Amino acid sequence: MKKIVFLMGGYYPVYGAGGVCLGNIIEELDSEYEIIVIAIDYKNELPQKCEYKNHKIIRIQSKWHKKECKIQSVEKQRNLLKYLFIFEKTMSFLLSRTIIDKDLINCYLKALNEITDIDVIIPTCAPFESILASVEYKNYNDDVRIMPFLFDQFASSVGLYRNKIFYYLCKSNHIQLEEKMLKYSNRVFFTESWEDHLNTYFSSYNAMFTKIEHPILKPPKDNDKGIIKNNFIYIGSLSYYNRNPLPFLNLIMSNISEFENYSFDFAGRGDVFDKIMLFNEKCKNIACYGVVSKKLANEMINESKYLLSFGNKDITQTPSKIFELIATGKPIIHWCTSSKDPVISILSKYPNHLILFEKDKPNIQLKKLKAFLDMEYIVLKFEKIKNDYETALPEYTAKLLKREIEYGNL
Repeated sequence: MKKIVFLMGGYYPVYGAGGVCLGNIIEELDSEYEIIVIAIDYKNELPQKCEYKNHKIIRIQSKWHKKECKIQSVEKQRNLLKYLFIFEKTMSFLLSRTIIDKDLINCYLKALNEITDIDVIIPTCAPFESILASVEYKNYNDDVRIMPFLFDQFASSVGLYRNKIFYYLCKSNHIQLEEKMLKYSNRVFFTESWEDHLNTYFSSYNAMFTKIEHPILKPPKDNDKGIIKNNFIYIGSLSYYNRNPLPFLNLIMSNISEFENYSFDFAGRGDVFDKIMLFNEKCKNIACYGVVSKKLANEMINESKYLLSFGNKDITQTPSKIFELIATGKPIIHWCTSSKDPVISILSKYPNHLILFEKDKPNIQLKKLKAFLDMEYIVLKFEKIKNDYETALPEYTAKLLKREIEYGNL
């Protein structure tokens, strides 16, 4: 039985977007291969090693993650410590002219070195350190094969850098790191958001590329309770810079009398959640739950009526979350800042949706939203959804990966 090691960020029980995607693939393969997952413990409260379903998990933390967890556990002077932490991390990145956490690379490497007889390593682009650790490992384990999964962009992602200074300082160095990845990889799986970038900078490597969709589309689990809340719900990451829900919340707050019978529920992580808490203090209809487990997130979505989606300002990225929402068959309200938002084209095959543009006048936004709510409430059947989004099924991508694992060297 071949031994496959996946490297990623957040995984069970608190998943990152990449962890959800790779986790779905793992579920398709862990009865056929010995699978080990090396993931980051972002909360400093999980066992270093455990078994989950048919595979093993090894958890790691870099010094930055440990500091961040320590800051979260301190009540007094938390904001001051947070700003000092951000300043220290920023200076470190400025000096190195990359946003790479070298200690995290070493943590991945240490975990890899504890595993014997690895056949294939599958890292993901977020964090990119997982790919660089895989490359370092291959330097002295030449027989191992590397097959990265590229979901969100790295070098060309403006949103990754937080500001344009970092973008211009680091981009050329990051492109060099991407080329290093390609030199050591046996196969690269990428989503559409990477396509233009790969064609522009790395067309000579085209033979090793396989295009995929986010492997997210799974039938919703049976829910005995059914829809028990008359609400809108959003679960995921949010930020002032890239995925900001505040204009939408301002629209709701300004017209709260129109939505007195609804609640607006938010859960997840990001710098904007502190502001959502302030909305919560002013208005009982707005609730903020912070970070929740994947299991609880699924339960909350199953019990909710309308699903919220917020588009990225950085339209080079496609949030995988949209396929989780589509899988439910429920009405989706997508708030976006650009007519070129890739989610718009994804939703074009999904009739149960509404697009709201941030640039439109509030009276137009309100009119569209009220008209959508007045329509007959429907939930689409998964069988229809599956036919329209076949490439987003986890088994579709798992077959491509399995074929490469079994026959890629022939």
